[in-house]
Amino acid sequence: MTRFNTLLEKAFEETYNADEMPSKADYVSKYKAMKDWLDRNCYRFIGSATSAEDGSFFTDHGPEHFEEVIKYAGMLLGISSDNAKCELTSYEVFLLLSAILLHDAGNVFSRHGHEKKPMTILNEMGMVAIETPVERKIIADIAASHGGKVNGGDKDTINARIKHRESNFVSISYRPRLVAAIVRFADEICENQTRTSSFLTNVTDLPKTSQVFHLYATSISSCTVDLRSRRVNVHYSLYEKDVKTKFGKLDSDCYLIDEIFDRVEKMYQELMYCSKFFSGLIAVDGIRARITVYDEEHEEIDELTIDSEEGYPSAKLDLRKKHPSWVGENLNKRICQIEGASNGG
Repeated sequence: MTRFNTLLEKAFEETYNADEMPSKADYVSKYKAMKDWLDRNCYRFIGSATSAEDGSFFTDHGPEHFEEVIKYAGMLLGISSDNAKCELTSYEVFLLLSAILLHDAGNVFSRHGHEKKPMTILNEMGMVAIETPVERKIIADIAASHGGKVNGGDKDTINARIKHRESNFVSISYRPRLVAAIVRFADEICENQTRTSSFLTNVTDLPKTSQVFHLYATSISSCTVDLRSRRVNVHYSLYEKDVKTKFGKLDSDCYLIDEIFDRVEKMYQELMYCSKFFSGLIAVDGIRARITVYDEEHEEIDELTIDSEEGYPSAKLDLRKKHPSWVGENLNKRICQIEGASNGG
């Protein structure tokens, strides 16, 4: 039997308003039936990590990942143990939760093109939860908008897949682009240590093409949504050995710090993109990343704080230009110099 483990799921059940739904059906039961079906037929076959056709071993896309995305969506909406209400209607929350359940379920087929599979899975599910093709299409388009590319490489999947800011199903209005943006950004910020391999403890045990993906997740010691400060706070913890070594990433090697810069820039770009659809509902407009380098005794060696709000707003943070002493090669040399000085060299 399905259990609601996240605050957003519990809020959906507690604040459920039948008058905000397009039919007299029990949409809480629909959602539970969908979650049960996906657990039996998809999630357990994705496994604890996702493998690509080239042998890459990506971070966790198993059952826990979907609940993590739901948890972060709840954070963005201000759902807490003291507050079960948000500005979404009951139907919008149903669409949000359903789309999150489906957004990465396509990995059961293949990592490549997984974002295009929600409709295929919903059709296979049949009458279990979503009876009408129209409603399946609504959910599938929202779920598919979380990633991938359209029109030969364009990442603007929300506008491409969802034509209107506000739509209607039967007599109920809903905001599909807003819901899709919440799915997409919650998925973006839910990366953390729990998504790394639980049995491959040495990075050299991982396929070379995947090493930096797991190290990146491992380096995230915390990621929180602070609505009072209107930002996402991410803390990265690095060790000397991780600063001095290049690790495998697809068809090249890179320093972990450079991967962190790339991912913080991507997170900021995703926020700028998704905020176009937040309509003032999601009170987040900045990223603060704190990067701390430790020695093997966990003594702090150096620290950098990045605030996306600084300076004139841009679609690109250009972190390598703003913090050249922290770029991979330069940070490596600097840490070696600090280490040499501390040893009396």
